[in-house]
Amino acid sequence: MDNNEVNPIIWDEIWKQPNTKKKFKSIEKKLHLYLDISNILSFYLKGIKIKNPNVLELGCGGSPFFSYLQKNLPEGNIIGMDRSLNALYLLKTTHKTSYETNLVCGDIFKNPIRENRFDIVCSFGFIEHFRNPKMVLEIHKKLLKPGGIIVCLIPNLEGLPGSIINFLRAETIIKITKKEFKNWFYELEFKDINIKPVGGLSPSLFLESYSHEKKRTKEKIFYSINSNLINPISILLNALFLFRINTSVFSPFIIGYGKKGG
Repeated sequence: MDNNEVNPIIWDEIWKQPNTKKKFKSIEKKLHLYLDISNILSFYLKGIKIKNPNVLELGCGGSPFFSYLQKNLPEGNIIGMDRSLNALYLLKTTHKTSYETNLVCGDIFKNPIRENRFDIVCSFGFIEHFRNPKMVLEIHKKLLKPGGIIVCLIPNLEGLPGSIINFLRAETIIKITKKEFKNWFYELEFKDINIKPVGGLSPSLFLESYSHEKKRTKEKIFYSINSNLINPISILLNALFLFRINTSVFSPFIIGYGKKGG
């Protein structure tokens, strides 16, 4: 087992399971629709005025965000890096296209990519899978050019979302509070920092990514209730308020934005 990542073997097994590809396609479609409606990322991406930016997504392998970046930054050079060949293969075969020039297999702690290279470094649900998330955030910074932009999305593990994770006892995640996250951005001396809960009133939205951990009877029951009751209610509430209500108590994600000085 990797000394830095929490249970990497679990994820490698998930990525190569036959039903994962089908599930990945379903999650990707729903996520893109959700991102378009909620404006979580487009608010930041539209504000990026860099011409033909070099963009890196860390932990891209099992990420439905990679194709979203390609769609929303059509003039950008989008590169993804992941340590898992199984995850990268899933991404490549799901889209039936050649991603060879865009994908890098590598460990961020033995980074094959040179520092100070990228205009934008992103990660989505990534740093919380490491025992030292702040160190991973620092690697984001090292890969950025001076003046480059970081966009980092993590699950909101305070309020109701945190209670749900406690109940399910997720085995692949480190809990990060909004206060910790914000402090790390300041300690790493990012500029123009913006840290806030996002995603509307959907406290369990992030759970699809952890559904592989539903082993016990109570977890299976919870996931069934979540899919058939909680999600429909949260979709209705978000539709009524157009995803404009974001709170630390109910919103599923926290987004961190900043610029590298120098």
